[in-house]
Amino acid sequence: KRKENIICLIPVRIMSKSSNPPSTPSTMQSVASIQDESFDSDVTNLSRKRSCILSTKIDHYVSVNNFLMLKHIKDNPDDGNGLFIVGTIIQYINDEEGDFVKEEDNVSFPIRINDENAKDFVDHRKTERNGKVSKSTFSVKAPLDIVDVFDQFPYRIMKAKLTVELSTKTCNKKTVRVHPQLCLNIKAKSSNISLQNPDVVHDDIDSKMDKSVNFDFVSVVPHVAYIVKNGKECQKFEVTFYLTESGASKFVKVVCPMLLVCVMNYFHVMTNQIDETNHVISREYLGNSATFALTIAVLFEHVIPKSRKNSLFCHNTIFLMLVFLALILSSIPAKDNYYGKLPSQIGSYLFCASFIIPLWNTIAYYLKINEIHRDLVTRKEDFEKDSEAVFDASDETHKYDDFYKRIVDLVNGKGVLQKEGYIANKQGKNTIVKYAKYAVQSTTPVQNESA
Repeated sequence: KRKENIICLIPVRIMSKSSNPPSTPSTMQSVASIQDESFDSDVTNLSRKRSCILSTKIDHYVSVNNFLMLKHIKDNPDDGNGLFIVGTIIQYINDEEGDFVKEEDNVSFPIRINDENAKDFVDHRKTERNGKVSKSTFSVKAPLDIVDVFDQFPYRIMKAKLTVELSTKTCNKKTVRVHPQLCLNIKAKSSNISLQNPDVVHDDIDSKMDKSVNFDFVSVVPHVAYIVKNGKECQKFEVTFYLTESGASKFVKVVCPMLLVCVMNYFHVMTNQIDETNHVISREYLGNSATFALTIAVLFEHVIPKSRKNSLFCHNTIFLMLVFLALILSSIPAKDNYYGKLPSQIGSYLFCASFIIPLWNTIAYYLKINEIHRDLVTRKEDFEKDSEAVFDASDETHKYDDFYKRIVDLVNGKGVLQKEGYIANKQGKNTIVKYAKYAVQSTTPVQNESA
């Protein structure tokens, strides 16, 4: 405001102190126009400076531990192939400068679930403050992102993933940009992500977590990954479960009826006779073949489930084509020529041989299950909550830095991440931090005493 007043007063003072004021009206108009132009340019420059000052924001990084407790997984009633995960999120925020905690009424970072706004999935319950440390609690009911990793009839293995990301906020009249920096609890992994302990109704964690009718867990122990961008910031992590669609139910609903049709079709082909009268036998034969074909067509609805990615040439489609080709050949009536019943016999044999594919898929399924268990580095003990490792801001003996370390600092520190029981893998510009089976106690090799 002071600069604006000075700019307005200067032209007046110059005119009043001028020894030779303009005498003619034209001269006065030209001087006034020059002064107006200089005044407008000064105001424009000032507004540009103001916009530059207002657009300049200070980046402020705040440590936050985003604790996630998983309670159970259940079916999505609106989607037959969908799943919901129910749990609780607690944000432990440590603002060393205190501006963010002091100014904000809701001291928490916005949450995104599976790259979408989480307002429909997350409900804020309460916020507790203790000095520069705040604790915000949320209830979560979010859909899982499901991707097929093994789909070979009659078995199906899926990867159900939950991605949680904290978004940036602004404070101090939108002049400070506050970035969350995810931290890990170095005292216990279960203080980062945990499975809710069993209750009176459920004896173990497996029955407590699994409330789905359509799917079964390969393991209730999830895969956990933290994503560090460019080695500078970490705001996102992923929790992944492996689930199976029960193959036993498909055997009862699909495979057993198909076996029955296969056996009936075989005997039907064996009774195929040459029609020498009025085509009565041919009509009955074709009618029975059409009945078998319609039965198989109804059963094939369960062979290829709904998926975002369906390949034209895979085990399932090959199985379908073999069965349809077998039924087409089996439906050809016998002829009074050299070939006779040969086409229908080939069709019946091909129908029987097509069941080699589900048998082969059964072997591949169990091999894939063993591979998933072998690659699972996390243990159930890593997700059983330890009450002694829970940070309590109201306890004066609990210091935030004694419990939590920034993931970025752990990644950049040599050997520190391994000592805390984590491993880091480079993927392009990002670094993926995962759980390790065991913590490395020392990075220095121990020398042999005899040597």
